[in-house]
Amino acid sequence: MSALVSPLSRNPRSRIVRLVQLLVERQRLAALEELRERLPLDDPDRHALDTAADARFAQMACDHPEACTCEPPKGGVA
Repeated sequence: MSALVSPLSRNPRSRIVRLVQLLVERQRLAALEELRERLPLDDPDRHALDTAADARFAQMACDHPEACTCEPPKGGVA
């Protein structure tokens, strides 16, 4: 279940703590995306900061474990 749709506690203190955690996480992700967007398109760090792409590649690896290898591609440079 996503953190954004998970039920919040009825306890006011627990509810506030959870809402602050969610806000901090949103702000962290927004700052990371802003930093990534400011980098030139050809900067390797821009691509290293692309967490959405990382998540997609990780999901592809889980969906297709037979295609995953730690060996460099044949005839190419790793």
